[in-house]
Amino acid sequence: MSVQSFEKSDIENLDYSLKKDVIKNNLVGATYATTMVLCNTRSWHGLLSVYDKNTDANMILLSTLDDSVICDNRTYYLSVRKYPAVFFPLGYQYIQTANFNPITRIEYSIGGRTLRKEMLLATNEETLLIKYTLDSNSPVRIQIRPILAFRSAMSLRRLSRDIEIAGTPIENGIACCPHPDDPVLHLQTNIPCNFVNAPDWNYNIEYPVDQKEGKPYQEDLFMPGFFDVQLEPGTEFILCASTKNQETKDFESFFIAESYTRPRRKTYEDYLLSAAEMMTREVNGECRTIETMPQSSITTKDSFGALPGLMLPSGNYNQFLKIMKSYQKRINNGAFGNNSYAPEAPLWFVWALQQFVYQVGSYKDVYQSFGDTLSHIVTEGMNNHMQGFFVDENGLVSIIRNGERRYYAEINAMWYNTLMFVAELNSFNENIEFSSALNKYARRLRLAFNTRFVSMSVNYLANSIDTADNKDMSCCPGQILAYALPYPIADIEKMEAALQVYENRLLTPVGLRNSCKGDPMYEKNSDITPFYLGFLAEIYLKVYGESGMAKAETLYRSFDTKLNEIQSPCFYEKFSAEPPYEGKGSPLCAVTIAAINRIKMLIDQF
Repeated sequence: MSVQSFEKSDIENLDYSLKKDVIKNNLVGATYATTMVLCNTRSWHGLLSVYDKNTDANMILLSTLDDSVICDNRTYYLSVRKYPAVFFPLGYQYIQTANFNPITRIEYSIGGRTLRKEMLLATNEETLLIKYTLDSNSPVRIQIRPILAFRSAMSLRRLSRDIEIAGTPIENGIACCPHPDDPVLHLQTNIPCNFVNAPDWNYNIEYPVDQKEGKPYQEDLFMPGFFDVQLEPGTEFILCASTKNQETKDFESFFIAESYTRPRRKTYEDYLLSAAEMMTREVNGECRTIETMPQSSITTKDSFGALPGLMLPSGNYNQFLKIMKSYQKRINNGAFGNNSYAPEAPLWFVWALQQFVYQVGSYKDVYQSFGDTLSHIVTEGMNNHMQGFFVDENGLVSIIRNGERRYYAEINAMWYNTLMFVAELNSFNENIEFSSALNKYARRLRLAFNTRFVSMSVNYLANSIDTADNKDMSCCPGQILAYALPYPIADIEKMEAALQVYENRLLTPVGLRNSCKGDPMYEKNSDITPFYLGFLAEIYLKVYGESGMAKAETLYRSFDTKLNEIQSPCFYEKFSAEPPYEGKGSPLCAVTIAAINRIKMLIDQF
């Protein structure tokens, strides 16, 4: 494992420190996200974001703090922000050490004094606690200007005269609500202090990572005023940002209690389990998978592709079932009735339940809770009633991607596995007639697949076929599902030869390339996807048995020490195709975490 404490040399190197995201999500969907020097580099960074049920995404309330210490007739600014052509203030220069395990803890050296700043996100409410502790023989003044956003994590704000940027006085602080439809943000302190009403705008704040990626990157944020407090030696000053009006006298005990619930992560496995816990949320009784941080409003197959790896390795079976039942309510006509879901999402829903059944052995219970739903999915699919899902007489499935209808190896592999598992579940529960019908249908599908997707000239499958039977022979990672799924649709006698092709052409230390060098699509889609690593590990164990465990272990360890340097390990959703494999997209992705977690479970249970 890599170090947990960062020294001054790491911190002052902004090329290093600004790339280190610190992300925390709690059980009700609130988020704390920034970098290790507390400089927001992405538009979705913010010290307190909350789940907005109207948009099914996060809303950033508190973007950052402009905090400063005044002593010896000098002002020391602790914060860091990016403006056009300049970083200002330069608070990172006062940081001596930074530690993010188990909570954010940063020590500043200011005029011969040590000031410690600690931050933690509450477990079960939309609340962030920030504690300042002075280790000195003389007092200092602290001024804190909250910089507020009140916008979607996926958008930016500009100066507006149509919102109320001033606060309303409450106990030891203010309440802010720029627009009647917005949540109320309560900013309160544990001790009485002066809040100076000075509403103003902070112009042209920039997000350098977004700028580098060609995204909108500049905005204006607003400040209602500032807290002004005299901090005595050895005393603790706590600022609380919350969507509820808090009892200020309880802040110290609240901070202590929350701190005790955060065990220090000591191993790679600790980091993985901690990351997995962050990728689900429960709001108003509904449990969901969070696919990426920041959370997107788009819900796809990734919710189900991730769920077994997030929940099953830790034995969190009840939470798994609660989430699956939440999604079950959305199924209509065999699909999820929403254009944001991929057509194959129901097949991944079935696969997730299949993994649960094989892990727990609860055939009867799953049949009682989900049997009708699973039978409904396959029946609607076979009858061509599923949205965006087109089934031929021979059972092969085509879907529309990028405006073109094609048959994909990955989709048909999932469809075959779905049919066979639902047949297995019905057979176990003595619904023999339906089970036999599904088996017969699946055999016809498998024959058609191996007739059309297999080429005698290469040792791997066609990636897709158009309606005129023209084959795309690109080598792509989704093809391994034809061998890796519990019910493989491809000829397993050819599995080892196919495996060698996928290893040689696609495998990297951080995942499988979306296409290989030489393929026409390589220039456009060559990023590396970690999602399929779990399936590759399954093939290793199928082909090589015990000797395959070493290969699976290599896949599992490939992320150890590379990405786990801070509180929330950054398991990216994709990587650049060539070394040094730079992380791209979301730094915390559910399917990446799940793939690595599931590999560990497969090794332990082999």
